[in-house]
Amino acid sequence: TTFLQYVVLVVQRNNEKLLNFKDDLPTVAKADKIYWDQCINELEEMETQLEIVRKLALHDANSKKNIYSLPKKKGAQEDYDSDNLNIDEDMSLEEEVSLLRSTKIGMFALGAIKKV
Repeated sequence: TTFLQYVVLVVQRNNEKLLNFKDDLPTVAKADKIYWDQCINELEEMETQLEIVRKLALHDANSKKNIYSLPKKKGAQEDYDSDNLNIDEDMSLEEEVSLLRSTKIGMFALGAIKKV
């Protein structure tokens, strides 16, 4: 299903007179090439990336407040990744937002999450 086909289905259910909107918009034909599944997949990928940015921002804010402690590694060969940032899972939403607001990366993450 393309995005345009999805829009047409919704319009048919609600108000068929709106089906003539393509005459008013010269770029509607371009929407015929955009697939809904692709939009959903890209949105999910963006949400995943924003979650990583949120974790990094919390890590940065915790580091600046000197509350961050490095995760204990089992071996020297273990890779360091965003899942090992040792973010306090018991942190309230208000505490998390406050920490995110204390850094530029956090402010970016909050703004992006709000828009997505």
